[in-house]
Amino acid sequence: MEPKVKYTINLDKPRTHYISVTISIPSAPHEAIDLKLPTWLPGAYKLNEFSANIEQFRVTNGTDEPVKWRKTDKLTWQVSAKVGGPVNISYKVYAFQLADDSSYLCDDYAIVNPGTVCLSVIPFMEAPCTLEAILPENWERISTGMRPLDNSNRLFIATDYHQLMDCPMVIGNHLHHVFEVDGIPHEVAIEGRGNLDVDSFLEDLKKITESEIRMMRHVPYDRYVFLFLITDRDAGLEHCNSTLIFEQRFNFKPRKKYTDMISIFSHELYHAWNVKALRPRELVHPNYFTETYTDLLWVSEGFTNYYHFQFLLRPGIMTLKEYIEAVAFQVTRYRRFPGYEYQSTAEASFDAWIKYYRTNENTPNSTISYYLKGSIIAFFLDLDILEASGGKYRLDDIMRDLYQDHYVKDFDGFTYEHVVKTAEKYIGRNLDDFFRKYVYGTTDMPFEDYFRKVGLDLRAPDPDDEEMKKGNLGIRVDMKEHRPYVSIVRRNSAAQLAGIQAKDEIIALDGLRVYSSDALVGRLELMKPGDEIEITLARNEELKTVRTTLGEPVPVKYTAKPVKEPTEMQKELFTLWTNHSLEELKDKSC
Repeated sequence: MEPKVKYTINLDKPRTHYISVTISIPSAPHEAIDLKLPTWLPGAYKLNEFSANIEQFRVTNGTDEPVKWRKTDKLTWQVSAKVGGPVNISYKVYAFQLADDSSYLCDDYAIVNPGTVCLSVIPFMEAPCTLEAILPENWERISTGMRPLDNSNRLFIATDYHQLMDCPMVIGNHLHHVFEVDGIPHEVAIEGRGNLDVDSFLEDLKKITESEIRMMRHVPYDRYVFLFLITDRDAGLEHCNSTLIFEQRFNFKPRKKYTDMISIFSHELYHAWNVKALRPRELVHPNYFTETYTDLLWVSEGFTNYYHFQFLLRPGIMTLKEYIEAVAFQVTRYRRFPGYEYQSTAEASFDAWIKYYRTNENTPNSTISYYLKGSIIAFFLDLDILEASGGKYRLDDIMRDLYQDHYVKDFDGFTYEHVVKTAEKYIGRNLDDFFRKYVYGTTDMPFEDYFRKVGLDLRAPDPDDEEMKKGNLGIRVDMKEHRPYVSIVRRNSAAQLAGIQAKDEIIALDGLRVYSSDALVGRLELMKPGDEIEITLARNEELKTVRTTLGEPVPVKYTAKPVKEPTEMQKELFTLWTNHSLEELKDKSC
């Protein structure tokens, strides 16, 4: 089918941070045509105001004569046209937000998320469209998941607007590498410098890709592009056959930083199967001009979170000890703040639009991450299936079944009922109680029981540990303008009971000046539960003094060690889960 809309983006003045956009409609379908800019991008469940960056909007006909237009709301430009005649729209977009769901243009490179730059032509959203990029003279390369139409690599085609907005572009003079898995090319574009060993990174990335394809036994793309920005921030966003990932320049060493970093690549790549192909039914045909709600992000994001370390363990990128430490750390993260007592993971999924991306000082007290709790649910289900089937099946089989049934055979999206029924098929019993408690309820997760299934003893810090003898005020303090300010007050803590609140500046402890958050922590560490203290603080320019009694410390870090005398069943289940022997962990704290 002939493209119905032609986009041109001109980046030849990068120092201005303006992208010039032209939209050509060869044949107008109606007398009034609506053009709209999305308010959110696939995978980022938050509303934005991308249209605020558009200016100098102009419309002409085939002879360059002005055509009438008007804005009907903040997202929509309505253009008058002669039916069957050409219409040309031009405007500029200010692009200077360095983020995975924005566009950015500077002297050195550009990141273009078409959904933030290219207005959709509503009558032709389902029709093919092209995008041509005009670059500064010294820029040579464009990396994107879109298919080029010629050897210039400047003209691209998308099957429809939905694909266009799902194909970010990195443009400039970045490094470009390619590896193949099962004959499928995987491109890696790297912009920026840091302490990354590129050769080792590419080897590991290929192993991860092989592991994911081996598990899913089917590939939903014929080409994949990793867009990698080494800069001053961390972020990542999945797309249909690409991902845009940001990482801080020196986050590749030591070892722990490296595994955390590359797990993001594992995570975003697996989204090609779980989110982009296999979707909650509500997201099969999302509305990008307003919120599209689903309470299933605990599967889409949470299960992916569980697998991103599995895909490091299976090919040997992550050691067994590192993997068990990572799983135990999920317990630490979960129990660090009490939000899990007040919000279910299904509710967290549904409320992503108003809570997950809009955190405040009360977020840890009132919410749970669907990434975190979803990964724990996946862990539990994986062990339950392995145990019930004697190792014949595991969570992998659920993911393959859902993917085959609701993407390969029929792209209709999955529902909660599909997840439950598929899990019950492999576990062999009714799971209503499990999902009622852990997905739609706030029942605490029985971590200890599940770790024990695989012969691991999950431990909170020992009561005799020095960390557990320190008094707990229950606040987090950050430095702002070289002064210590309260950023979080834990629910029911000594600080909350005393009336300390977020945004208070800490002035003194027991009459002695406090100059930094480190100094406050250092002095509190010398105290024990039950000690009475006096805090002087400043709130809205007024000085206040409060007294409180320090509480018991919150467990700092959970560890997992092999039980002293594991049963044969525990040893077998551990091996089925990790493909390693429990003996490998003996006398090693994880």
